[in-house]
Amino acid sequence: AVVSTQSGHYGREELAVTEDKQKEEMNKKRIDELTSTIKDLQKQLKTSHENQKELKLLLDVFKGSVKESRSKVELLASEKRLQEEVSELTLNLRKKKKVPTATLR
Repeated sequence: AVVSTQSGHYGREELAVTEDKQKEEMNKKRIDELTSTIKDLQKQLKTSHENQKELKLLLDVFKGSVKESRSKVELLASEKRLQEEVSELTLNLRKKKKVPTATLR
């Protein structure tokens, strides 16, 4: 604090101005810190959004592949069931007509 030789009143004014400048500097530093924090959080948010989009795409691909696999399994099961049915019908036909095996295929 600066003390003037003239009047005690004048010294108080200078002290008040000095304190105001110190508060202003502290406020500027705090604003800079907060600005930096906000910028960092904005970068993190942008990165999170990009990661979320990528994960959503992967999830959609995964869901699609699960459906395709399920459809393929159902198709293979149907094919096997139909082959068994054809074999059974062929066997029944042979029994009724007594047809040689080579002519039914």
